[in-house]
Amino acid sequence: MKIRASLPLIVPLVSLINPTPPTVMATEARAITGISLGDCVQIAKVRCKKGCIPSPDGCICGRGTRSDETFTIANIPYILSPRSTYLLDNQPLLRWYAVDGATSYRVRVKREDGELLWETEVKDVTEVRYGGEPLESDVDYTVIVNTDTGASSLEEELEGGGFEILSAEEQEEIQAAASKLTQSLTGAEQVLALGEFYQQNGLFAEAIALLESLVEENNQIPAAYQQLGELYQYIRFPPLAAENYLKAIALTEDTATIAQLQEKLGGVYRILQQPDKAIDWLEQAEASYQTLGNSQKVREIQRQIEQIQSGL
Repeated sequence: MKIRASLPLIVPLVSLINPTPPTVMATEARAITGISLGDCVQIAKVRCKKGCIPSPDGCICGRGTRSDETFTIANIPYILSPRSTYLLDNQPLLRWYAVDGATSYRVRVKREDGELLWETEVKDVTEVRYGGEPLESDVDYTVIVNTDTGASSLEEELEGGGFEILSAEEQEEIQAAASKLTQSLTGAEQVLALGEFYQQNGLFAEAIALLESLVEENNQIPAAYQQLGELYQYIRFPPLAAENYLKAIALTEDTATIAQLQEKLGGVYRILQQPDKAIDWLEQAEASYQTLGNSQKVREIQRQIEQIQSGL
């Protein structure tokens, strides 16, 4: 297995439906926080094993399908982690969406062939550490959660929503590259760079855990919320993508970044089948791009609004 390195590039923003490529995230971080990740970070990317999520910068390693599928929130225990991801930890933390009225959850982990590896039941919590035998690499695993109200995570029918542990060789290369990447960085700068590196390599759960720990310690870093929004789009859970984008925009003063976040929110609400909210955010993005004098983006936004209106 080879790791290929590429310098962060400034590339055209991807459409409102698809998340921004991680190489763009490094550049945007400068505008949001003053942290110039693009000036000091080299991104190493593991060879994709199960395909990729398209972006203008090539592809982001991923296990699922495109992130432009429509999504309707239901009262079921959606799997939040691990979800459509590769992992380093062979005894991962399992997390799911809280279900109204549920007090207990039955949690199971199965192999791709349906073999049950481990199960447990927990009460009044929405996470538990996998407690079975260490999981093997290069095997597809699925987490299934059922509630005492009869709801099941399987109701989502998410294609490619499972997870896979990287091999020992891949983990060594990831750890070596990550160490080299972050050796001259500290604090939030280090966490953002490492989160971006994990994102590039399809380690979405690892990146989310890292960034959520960061914002628990410091909730004033808009770049972290923006990156979390991107990650939740990559794993196809738009409700939390919207939540994080809203937090990012509330902390941002840079007009160009605000325009991008407004556009992203328009895209997320379009996926969530909330056309009024989608149009509202896109109209705000259009006004911001007009202020910036970016006529090309104004035209793109206008076309997106027209597409939504034509479907009403």
